[in-house]
Amino acid sequence: MTNNVSYKQYADEEINVIKEWGISNITLVFDALLIDYDDRGKYLTACCPIPYHAGDANNRKAFVWCFDKEYWSCFTHHCQKVTNNTIIGLVQAVRECGFFQAIRFLDDLKTNTPTTTVVSKRPKRIRVSNT
Repeated sequence: MTNNVSYKQYADEEINVIKEWGISNITLVFDALLIDYDDRGKYLTACCPIPYHAGDANNRKAFVWCFDKEYWSCFTHHCQKVTNNTIIGLVQAVRECGFFQAIRFLDDLKTNTPTTTVVSKRPKRIRVSNT
């Protein structure tokens, strides 16, 4: 049986654009990866979302994304050492996939995310008149 599936080829510049988009939109990436995180200002913390991570399922500080350094780390089992600590390595680790599958995931997310999304932290109140 032959596999006739063709995949998009990415130039280094395209990979860098996708990587930078993922870093700039890290919360969208976390949401797409189903990572339940806490925003702590300079960091996003969570239980480690890596499937091969053993234990610490309730430790919400085991995993961190550092905004300043633009990388992730697992403090309890050092899961980042299996792939790497970049945004691409995070996708690889969470989805248990290869480099190009991770790039495709981020590219699909980037392509399918509206650029004019307005996020409101609080719903607008509607005044109802009793008259």
